[in-house]
Amino acid sequence: MKKIVVLQHFVVSAVEACLLHGLKRRAVGLFKTSTTMALLQKLAKTCPAADEIIKIINDDNLQYEEPSSLVVLSRKLSSITQHQILSNVDNTRRRGTRSAIFTRYLWIRAALIHRTLHKIVEYIVDNSSKYYEPHALVCNSVEGPILASLLVGPCALEFTRVKTSDHLWTDPHADELVQRHRMHSNN
Repeated sequence: MKKIVVLQHFVVSAVEACLLHGLKRRAVGLFKTSTTMALLQKLAKTCPAADEIIKIINDDNLQYEEPSSLVVLSRKLSSITQHQILSNVDNTRRRGTRSAIFTRYLWIRAALIHRTLHKIVEYIVDNSSKYYEPHALVCNSVEGPILASLLVGPCALEFTRVKTSDHLWTDPHADELVQRHRMHSNN
C-alpha cells in the first residue's frame, strides 16, 4: 500500500511540474500566485471537468468546517474532559502535518481519483496559448498532446480500494485469479 502511495505522489508531483513549466505569471490573475490550483480555478469557468473537481474540493472542505458560533463553542467546552483535550491537540497536530503534505497536490489527486485529470490536461493543451509562454511543455505541438495522452493510463486505474491489514490473507493468489479469468472468459 505504501508503494502505491509513493507512486501516486510521484505521478501527481510530475504532473504539477509539467503544468508549472512556462505558466504565465499574469495568466492566473492579477494578485494570485502562479500555482496549478489557481490555474484550475481559472479553467473552471470554461472547462466542465475542472469545474467538477473544484466542486468536489469545495464540498470536501465544507464537510470538515464546523460552525463557529458561541453557542456551539460553549456547548463543546462544557462537555470536554481533560483526556479529550489532549487527544484533540494530538489530532490537530496530525491534521496539520497531513494537510501540509496532501494539500499541495490536492486537485491533481482528486482529478486522478475521479478519472478526469487527462481531460483537464487535454483542455489545458488545447488552450495553452492563453495561459503559457510559447516555450512551455504544454505549448509544444508534440509534447503537449503526448503528456495528455500519457495521463489516460493512470486515470484508468482504480485508486480508491483500501487494503486492510489482513490483505495478505484475504487476497487470492495469482493462480486463483488466472483460474477465475479462464472460467469467466469461457462463459
